[in-house]
Amino acid sequence: MKPVVNLFAKPSILVGLGMFVLLPGCGDKIQEPQPITNESTNPDTVKLETIMNELSRSGLKPLEPSRIRLMLKKGEEAYYVTSAELLEDRTTRVARQGAVAGLSIKIMKGVSFRPGVFRSYPISKTDLKRIDMGDFIITNQRVVFMGATKDINVPYKKLMGITPYTDALQLNREGKIKRQFFKMTDPMTCLAHLTKAAQTAP
Repeated sequence: MKPVVNLFAKPSILVGLGMFVLLPGCGDKIQEPQPITNESTNPDTVKLETIMNELSRSGLKPLEPSRIRLMLKKGEEAYYVTSAELLEDRTTRVARQGAVAGLSIKIMKGVSFRPGVFRSYPISKTDLKRIDMGDFIITNQRVVFMGATKDINVPYKKLMGITPYTDALQLNREGKIKRQFFKMTDPMTCLAHLTKAAQTAP
């Protein structure tokens, strides 16, 4: 799934659209994101463009420091905060498979002997799982996730792209291989503030 479209002025911020579905009755296992078309009549696209236009007219407004848990750096301002769930790929071993390696020596009719060693290897699978819950914070310098057990700090210079889904955002970071999704109630509003903040970052 690589439906990536550059919707905004900054070349380094790439945006694609997809769909994110929670499988009922499967605990923390999440279905793989499914792409949706980036049509002008798509409700998510319309909402995103509307909010982006509003922010272009009014600009980003700093939040009161008391509204966020993050300790801001000197000259840093927070523009947006929302609750989010951190989802990551997790690999688990489900079985082992192997075989005996060596020559087969025939002893008599119907009977053979195979000296050698048994070599086995693990069989693994990767699932998208819920890792933590916390606050997703957008400032003029970075994106921060502050969870109960895990914190994530992404300066804008490390942010290579953003892939939104109907209820989540995926941040594509420089040097980051493992996928990370942030599930939230209003990803389009969050994306609009994130894109505008990244475009105007010092």
